[in-house]
Amino acid sequence: MTGEIYVRSVQSSNDFLIEKLENRGLRACLAPQSEWLDYCSYIRRLHRGRNKLTDRLSELIQHRIELAARAAMAPHLGWRSAISVMESLMAAEPFVNSALEGEAALTVGGALQSWRRQHIDAVISVGPFECMPTKIAEAQLRHLAEREDVLSLTLAFNGEPPSEGMIDNFAFEVHERFRRKHNGQGAEALSVGSIDRHGRAGCSVIEAPSSH
Repeated sequence: MTGEIYVRSVQSSNDFLIEKLENRGLRACLAPQSEWLDYCSYIRRLHRGRNKLTDRLSELIQHRIELAARAAMAPHLGWRSAISVMESLMAAEPFVNSALEGEAALTVGGALQSWRRQHIDAVISVGPFECMPTKIAEAQLRHLAEREDVLSLTLAFNGEPPSEGMIDNFAFEVHERFRRKHNGQGAEALSVGSIDRHGRAGCSVIEAPSSH
């Protein structure tokens, strides 16, 4: 699950969507919050009139902390290599202009990189109702479906619960694709790290276990 940083990270804002997906037999993973911090650092470097030395020192300290924390936890949790912000932005470049700042490029590029690395089987993007970056990402995710067969669903939240039917249809399609991919032989789903509703960190979006 990816999308606008607040809605995707605060469970009550997305109507506990990860729990809903898990109840439908999907292994749901949340795109890491650290990607937004790294993206903000990247944007700061592009703007003039800032204290570049102070910004760079802050970025180096932040990066060292992230690397140390990941190195300590990754071997025990089975995490794969993280997708960097630059990798996400480069993947998104054909779909989202680099001059457009916000979550749209991360949503599209991070999802595409995860798909190409075979970390995920589908993408679900969330955001506030009428949020422009969410709408842009939704439109470009449709292009990903056409060009690379990436299954996706975008949900906009305005305080009302999302359509249960849409979630049901999405979950059904993820299961069907997973079954066809593994020829119905019961192979286990790819296992990757994630920041999920229990606070664990990692870099994937949606997977489907084969036991359903």
